[in-house]
Amino acid sequence: WNWVSFNLADKAMSDLDTYLAGGTWGKQSFVKDLNVTPKSANYSLDDHSWTNSGVSLNNRNMFKIHSEVDQTLSVSGVKANHDTPQFLLNGRSWNYIAYLPDYSLTLKAALAGYEANEGDVIKSIDGFAMYYGNEWIGSLKSLQPNCGYMMKNTDNVQKTFRYPSSSSVLRSAISVKSSAYESNMSIIASAPEKREGDVLRALVGTEENSVVEVALSDDYALQFINVSANAGDKVRFTMERDGVIYEANNALNFAGDAVYGTPDNPFVLNFNVGGVETLTVYPNPMDVELNVAGKLDGEGDVTLELFDVLGVLVFEKQVSAQNNVLDESINVSGLVPGSYMLKVNQGDESKVFKVVKK
Repeated sequence: WNWVSFNLADKAMSDLDTYLAGGTWGKQSFVKDLNVTPKSANYSLDDHSWTNSGVSLNNRNMFKIHSEVDQTLSVSGVKANHDTPQFLLNGRSWNYIAYLPDYSLTLKAALAGYEANEGDVIKSIDGFAMYYGNEWIGSLKSLQPNCGYMMKNTDNVQKTFRYPSSSSVLRSAISVKSSAYESNMSIIASAPEKREGDVLRALVGTEENSVVEVALSDDYALQFINVSANAGDKVRFTMERDGVIYEANNALNFAGDAVYGTPDNPFVLNFNVGGVETLTVYPNPMDVELNVAGKLDGEGDVTLELFDVLGVLVFEKQVSAQNNVLDESINVSGLVPGSYMLKVNQGDESKVFKVVKK
């Protein structure tokens, strides 16, 4: 079984025979949907078609697809605009939901627009998380492209949410189109600070490149990074943890066909996660005021920058940390509702928080 979602738009999606024609199907092949009521389609070898009991593919729902063989399913369509569709979650029930972004996001970031109730549950085919104590906790740490999820809305009423807006400021940027570049660069990296659920990204401008983790043991893994770019382009590395983005202090300049690192001597990514130690931002979502407080590595000037979804700087303030402690408030009453990014800079270190205005 596979839990699948389609982040594409195509008129042929409603016709299983047409849209899934590129797959290898047998009598034990099924497609299942849950849109108010359960629906199931089974493949008929006699007719070489799907016996469709009301199943219609779309980019709003998750679908459970059973395949008798391992295969890669290729489908067509244009990229779905993921921040426009409003997802409906029926109350007191499980809902099949698609994941539309073509990049991974932590649960906190992906579901920032959802008003979760204590006890709400989201699960994948192999993990789950529950909303408890104003945060998502569990084995499911992030949402992945092309994967489908089940969400249980424990409230009595139907709820809606949207995924975060498209912006290189608030997310990992667009996926790189490798065919647009003549050559690529290979990196074998180690990220000692990376924990389960953290999302590692390699960025060139607004494009995100492939990062694949290979576990060599239970507690040690390497990151195999393939970068497509132009000569001299700056390659940055970021790590997202619980909605906070850390940037490595050792970027690279792109060089075609270069290979950085080996399994025995990998390129080490330093994110300095402990640099800005216990800094927190609250409340989130915010309404009238946003507070920034916590412990810093040392004294000195701190710059607070707030960006909107287009990357436009909407607020900037320089403050001083007294006794290594920062405690500042930002008036956000005049901001329009939506997603923002707060960047806290001190010296060469920075920490970025995703925040939402009600």
